Amino acid sequence: KYINQYMLMGGNIRQYVLALKEQELGGLKCELCGKRKKGLNVHHKRYGLDVNYYDLELLCSKCHDIKHQ
Repeated sequence: KYINQYMLMGGNIRQYVLALKEQELGGLKCELCGKRKKGLNVHHKRYGLDVNYYDLELLCSKCHDIKHQ
């Protein structure tokens, strides 16, 4: 199911993650502060070959900067 949705989006992983997060969260919003903003960042909680959907979170620019401090 998820692979088919991913391929329908032209293999664009960012668009795929945004679509899944939008469905999960009931809209696109920062997972840290809860604000609905345009231009959300897909933040990696960890990196590696075994990274999955749950290792990613949507953050506004302000919260994304805080995570990287």
